[in-house]
Formats: sequence, C-alpha cells, structure tokens
Amino acid sequence: MNFNPFEGGSDHTPFLQNKIPGLLMWHFTDMFYHTDNDRLDKVSATTMQNIGVSALTAAYVLINADDNTALYTINEVRDAALKRLKTEFELSKGAIAARKAVNDEKHILETWGNYYVASIATIEALPLKSDKTKISAAINKATSLIEAETKKYLEDLK
Repeated sequence: MNFNPFEGGSDHTPFLQNKIPGLLMWHFTDMFYHTDNDRLDKVSATTMQNIGVSALTAAYVLINADDNTALYTINEVRDAALKRLKTEFELSKGAIAARKAVNDEKHILETWGNYYVASIATIEALPLKSDKTKISAAINKATSLIEAETKKYLEDLK
C-alpha cells in the first residue's frame, strides 16, 4: 500500500512491492545518511544494537501473539491514529490560515486516516490460535472511530 506520501521508501520497499514481507527499522538521520559518506565506519554500534533488540522483540511478540497482544495493539494503533489526526488537523488549520490550499490539507488528513485504517487491518493477520471474532470486532470498532474522526476533521477544515 502506498498511503504515506511523506516517506520515500527504503530498502524494504521492493520486497513489499513484490508481496514479500519487509520491515523498516528506522532511526533519525545523521549527516552521512544516504550520502557518499554513508559507510560502515559511520554506523553507530549503539544504534545497531537498539535496532537488533527492537527487531528481536518484535519477532518474539509476533510469534507469541495472543488475543491480549492483538487487542493491545489495536488500542495502541487506534490511540496513535487519533493523536496523529488531531495533530494534523491543527497543523492544517494553521496552514490554511497561512493561505495553503484547503484540498492539499484535506489530502494530508485523508492520507493519515487511510494509513491508520490499513495499519490496524493488518492486526487481523496475526497468527492467533483463538476464534478471531473478538479481534475482528475490535478492529471494526477502531476503524469506525478512526474513519469518523477523519471525516469530522475533513468537514471542519475550511
């Protein structure tokens, strides 16, 4: 899915484009990022350790996921979505006041709403051993809330 126009993609993109699972473990850039000087001697051992721990933790959580993991993740993504949408709405109001195009600002809000709806839908793919009815219901409820907030903010942008 290509919902987020604010990110240019990275090494994981070709995998995702070919329906191969891919993961982006990212950190804030440094002065060497994507330059001719982006070489192994510039890599932070601490950052690599943090990325390794994050990747292993994510893998461990995913292979041991249960209903509680799924429900917790749904709530976390829902809360992040609502916070992001509110932030983007406030930023868009300021941008419109500074004479930015309303349609461009609405596109930003729609894009974030779509991004989070698509993200939350992936939680259903967790390999749970239980009846997924409860998880599907929680996803539907969270999705409805995200969509309603997105719609409300879009209507309030003028």
